[in-house]
Amino acid sequence: MELVHFVKNEEAELAKKMESKLASLDRRAGVLFVGVSVQPSTPESPTIYQVWIGCSRDIDPRMIPTLVEVALYEEMAAGHVIRTEAKMGRTCS
Repeated sequence: MELVHFVKNEEAELAKKMESKLASLDRRAGVLFVGVSVQPSTPESPTIYQVWIGCSRDIDPRMIPTLVEVALYEEMAAGHVIRTEAKMGRTCS
């Protein structure tokens, strides 16, 4: 039987807080949408917070991880593991 790991309430609340912080950044930061998911800890690995940012075409998506590091500095300083992925949409003609 496989052991299933669950997200703790505190981890879910922290993910919501991170999402809110990032979504409330100034529009000039280029953040269009945000999502944060939680990969619960296991005996082999810590809890990982996966951040997805949809960015505007005016922003280089390679800058998004740095933006997340600055915005979530307190969380990272507290030792939380945060991984960031930037998405930029395409239009079809």
